[in-house]
Amino acid sequence: MAYPTPTASPRPSPIAFPTRPGLPSPALAAPPRPQERSSNDVRSHSVIGNKSSRVYHSASCRHVERIRRENVVQFPSPTSAQAAGYRPCKVCGG
Repeated sequence: MAYPTPTASPRPSPIAFPTRPGLPSPALAAPPRPQERSSNDVRSHSVIGNKSSRVYHSASCRHVERIRRENVVQFPSPTSAQAAGYRPCKVCGG
């Protein structure tokens, strides 16, 4: 039994996006920039405390993301967090 000889199939054309004259193609447009953090962002403070656990973290600690919004307390320094009765995080050291 003879099998058909494979032939090169034409490549599908790229999806065309309608554009207006003078505007760049969406495929060539720059990706959107990430939103800048607002001044109210908890990471703008140097020390972030958790009211529930009474632990404070450095603003860059991965555990800051896990703190519930209602338990976030912000301190200007580790000294002020300790004075309020908080202990340092065992991961980041506060």
